[in-house]
Amino acid sequence: MLCLTFTNRAAKGMVERVSQSTGEPVPKDLFVGNIHKFCAQFLFENSIVPSNTAIIDDYDFGSIVHDLAVQLYGTVWSHSVSPHHLVNLQHALHQWAGGVPESARLHNEELPLVLPAIRHIIDSAKVSPVEAYARIAELKSQCRYPELEEPLRMVELAQSYERYKKDNDMLDFDDLLVLAYEYVSNNPDDYHRYQWIQIDEVQDLSPAQLAIVDAFEAKENPTVVYLGDEQQAIFSFIGAKIETLELLKNRCAGNLHRLYKNYRSPKYLLDLLNTYAVRQLRIDPDVLPRTDDETASSRDTLYLLQTESYNEELDMIIRQVRGYSGAQPDSTIAVIVPYNTHADDISQRLLQAGVPHFKISGTDLFSSSTIQVLFSHLAVVINENVFTAWAKLLYHTRIIPRYTDARDFMRSLKKCGLVPTDFILYPESSYLEEFCHLYDTEEFVIFDTETTGLDVFNDEIIQIAAVKVRNGKVVKGSQFNCFLEITKPIPPVLKGDKVNPMVEQYQSHPHLSRREGLAKFLEYSKGCVLVGHNVEYDYRILKYNLQRALPEVDIQALHPRYFDTLKFIRLIQPRLRHYNLESLIDQLQLEGTNSHMADDDIMATKALLDYCRANSNERLERQRTFLAYPHTQGIVRSIVSQYAPFYLHTLHRLYELQDAANPEPLLVSELQEIYNQMVATGVTAQLEKWPYVIRYLQDDLIDSTAYPSLKEQLGRYIGDLQTCREADLCGSRSMHERVFVSTVYKAKGLEFDNVVVCQVVPGKYPHSRSVTPEAVQEDARKLYVALSRSKKRLCVTSTGRPSFFLNCVMDQFFYFAKENGRWKCLR
Repeated sequence: MLCLTFTNRAAKGMVERVSQSTGEPVPKDLFVGNIHKFCAQFLFENSIVPSNTAIIDDYDFGSIVHDLAVQLYGTVWSHSVSPHHLVNLQHALHQWAGGVPESARLHNEELPLVLPAIRHIIDSAKVSPVEAYARIAELKSQCRYPELEEPLRMVELAQSYERYKKDNDMLDFDDLLVLAYEYVSNNPDDYHRYQWIQIDEVQDLSPAQLAIVDAFEAKENPTVVYLGDEQQAIFSFIGAKIETLELLKNRCAGNLHRLYKNYRSPKYLLDLLNTYAVRQLRIDPDVLPRTDDETASSRDTLYLLQTESYNEELDMIIRQVRGYSGAQPDSTIAVIVPYNTHADDISQRLLQAGVPHFKISGTDLFSSSTIQVLFSHLAVVINENVFTAWAKLLYHTRIIPRYTDARDFMRSLKKCGLVPTDFILYPESSYLEEFCHLYDTEEFVIFDTETTGLDVFNDEIIQIAAVKVRNGKVVKGSQFNCFLEITKPIPPVLKGDKVNPMVEQYQSHPHLSRREGLAKFLEYSKGCVLVGHNVEYDYRILKYNLQRALPEVDIQALHPRYFDTLKFIRLIQPRLRHYNLESLIDQLQLEGTNSHMADDDIMATKALLDYCRANSNERLERQRTFLAYPHTQGIVRSIVSQYAPFYLHTLHRLYELQDAANPEPLLVSELQEIYNQMVATGVTAQLEKWPYVIRYLQDDLIDSTAYPSLKEQLGRYIGDLQTCREADLCGSRSMHERVFVSTVYKAKGLEFDNVVVCQVVPGKYPHSRSVTPEAVQEDARKLYVALSRSKKRLCVTSTGRPSFFLNCVMDQFFYFAKENGRWKCLR
């Protein structure tokens, strides 16, 4: 099943309702989330993109576009087209050149800016559209019209941005959609389709997103449920089209179901909204909802205040907020504004009035440099190969003063087979150099375990196999293999529905007691360094099995060093699609099999190790050259002195288990500790809204019962942390404030007991730049969204005459305005 939503908050709510309805956790084969998250999961799980590909955000692509403009033209990009629009143009051009149907293209509206110039090149050079786009830098010299020069520069810059992402294994959010669509279009029979699909808020779906959803429908008898509200279609600026709803209505003819019961609003509010929907939005009255709450309106539940000046309007808004708070202290109150500047003005007045509140507008809390540093820190601890997280970390901690230089530094490290953790953990060499030295000079043990599950703390080792290697050669007669007695069942099926061969093998081999078998392995490996593929897992499950069977043994004292061929191959071949052992054998054409039998897997690991060592020398030479530069040495010293203590602090707590007596999740306590240390040492600035973040993580996000270790909590929630937004906090258990200030767009999907909608005047509703009938109608829907956030009381304010949008419902408001300096009810 596939359930698509548009916000983290909506996805979380859906998961909770599914669990409440079924009385069980959400099954793993039910996907609930937004379409970008779904496409990312699809691309990575199916190895369509390299596994180390980084997802970049608005901050990243804005910086990249400016840097590329400087490289190409010697100046920052100063065109009226913003970096955001240029990125949109890149996706539209990529799909246009690739022959994607217009109905499935992202940002097709950007193409008129440049298509005349490209068509001129096509005609002049006698080339195909694909070739014209691919060779634009070379062919643009054939353009004879000065007015086409700027559009061609835009195409060239868009193409440079596309190449930069590809060269550096980066994807922006729209790439997730583009690549997913390309794959399913070109491989119609080579991916999983869904028998049941549900899409929430379908009015926010762009045609390109709809095309992706369509591609994932089962070929025979799928059930697809579209849930939406045409009155709330306000996101045309991100590609959503009201026409999509008409298309779906035709597609679902005979299967249109209206939700006629409104459980939230009293009659006076619903009558207002329904009348507005019919008269202003031209909605069929027969499809609008009804309510059983027959409460009538009054002067303090539904009213409009017409002030004489903006300052007076602000004063009245503060009075309304204080009045609501006094009458019902536990109720929620929202001031809904058209733009960020209005939110700032109201927030300032509320502060002056001493009214606690939470503002949801402008720069998002989760985009602040402090949050970027902290979440990047968590990201690199759980996965040291995250290029963009390291770049942000080095930049925001001021180790490298320019973000451009931080990205360039990380690119250089990647070419050398280095990661910044090398400077922290191997100050005299590097992981690659240490591993190669081990391979060349020492005897070590390659080992592997087969286990009853993936829980390193509680699952049991079934089999341990090992072999000794000296000078790159297997020591003759050194093979070790034993099966242990177990108390837990062996899983009959492995990932991918493969039959687990361990079931049959276990029955056909003798078993040693757990204490005897583990002791034999320790005696066998004594004095040797341990090596394995994804060895962190094997080492940790060995540690916790030993704690139960041989509690007197300290594995970290016996084997303080261990090396991982997974990390080794990532350093040597950083752009492979997948890094599990079975896939590596196939991709690199190595000898051996990954049979999920430990004795087979160690020999496959040996083949991988030989490959890595044979391909290491070039990167070792690059490392030595790069690390000899004084500039590099300065950055390395700064990483060690300014960042290493934070990294080591979190790293050493990864396998700490949640204390059942302490309800605070380990991730919360560790994040708080790192924040305190970073603020105290001046690494990052104190954040006024920091307590909101901590409360949200503890009270609403993290389930420390299901994920009892810091490593598990990080692995499960790092993606959620990186996509958090301020609006996710509203309505959460962690939010103490009762008063909110929000723009219409950020308030969509939220509900409040009392709502003040301000600046409902011409120029705002509709916007002064809305000149087409379609744009004006979208602004009318935007006002509908603002009005419909209220559950009990609604106040509308205006400076002067209200927007003509309200003409159709003016008779439903208690209407107050000033006459001769005194407030008077005009209706």
